[in-house]
Amino acid sequence: MPSSLPLRERAQGRAGSGRRLFLRQFVRFPLSTGAQFPSSRWLARAMAQDLDPGRAGGIVELGPGTGVVTRALLRRGFPAERILALEIAPEFARFLRETVPGLTVREASAFELAAHLADLPFEGVQAVVSGLPLLIHPPAQRRRLIRTALLDAPCRAGSFVQFTYFLRPPVTELGEAVAVERTAFVPWNLYPATVWRYRRARET
Repeated sequence: MPSSLPLRERAQGRAGSGRRLFLRQFVRFPLSTGAQFPSSRWLARAMAQDLDPGRAGGIVELGPGTGVVTRALLRRGFPAERILALEIAPEFARFLRETVPGLTVREASAFELAAHLADLPFEGVQAVVSGLPLLIHPPAQRRRLIRTALLDAPCRAGSFVQFTYFLRPPVTELGEAVAVERTAFVPWNLYPATVWRYRRARET
């Protein structure tokens, strides 16, 4: 798209391309994509609202798709160089590289998180932010992902932010070392979504 186009027009074109790509991925891989449409800007803003670019550490984003939450993090004030995106779908990974300059995108499974927390492009992890459809995965795998991020990884995250389309936490039975709280409910998302934050219990 020509760079001479007004910024708003370019942003609208990018958003339209992202929605079409997301729908194609959903048709091909409905379970792993998780929804017909990307998260809304309201949900993306709710995912980023408690993260502070003035604090140390970068963001590891799991399953960024077309980058709606990524752009909310940028608007929040995080430079692209402080965001590491793990995206398993080649089409989404390519789209992110083309549309978010400076972003580190690794074509990898989110469940390989420990290896990537040992090999960061920045120092320290303020949060892991996840757009994964976690509920399609077995409970033990979900628990392992949260524990890896907060307790077991070489570089432990300060928090793990996840949304669901349900009013209950997507990961439970984590023991007393991890606490979870609901930080937002976004009724005008398609579909209405709840944002959850997991943290080490002693830090809540």
